[in-house]
Amino acid sequence: MSSPLAVVTNIHNFAVGEYSNFKFNSFTYFEGVYLGADDDGIKILQGETDSASPILASMESGALKFDKSGSLRRLLEAYISFRAAAKGIIIGLINHENVENRYKATHDPVAAGAGVQRTRIKLDRGLKYEESKFSINNGAGGALDVISISISYETLTRKSRNDW
Repeated sequence: MSSPLAVVTNIHNFAVGEYSNFKFNSFTYFEGVYLGADDDGIKILQGETDSASPILASMESGALKFDKSGSLRRLLEAYISFRAAAKGIIIGLINHENVENRYKATHDPVAAGAGVQRTRIKLDRGLKYEESKFSINNGAGGALDVISISISYETLTRKSRNDW
């Protein structure tokens, strides 16, 4: 039997997310409170744990194609703005073959809802991409709000050999 799954859509940017192992049949955000409903009634969803276990979260971007010229890019660094209540934020850079390079964000944990932190991730030299995806997860659990991701890169003069 598969685990319960809730799919949500952000109506402001049309981003789709999912909650796995979700025991509720309904979910909403109402007057500043997250609510879940099941056969036993409506419950307020709050706190940093789920049945005493840290709440793990992850996200993955869609494919980011840097331009249509077919030129390769050398990715230099990424800047991530986020709020996180625990250490252990992992940033992943995923190439077209689904190979992921992982980097640990250095930051100070802050209370959920507190200030935004911005950190720079220096990427490994030699990473060349025509397109890529990013992943972010809070491996230690706790609140995680991703505000923005920006990438700096340089364009290489040679073209990609693969049409991906």
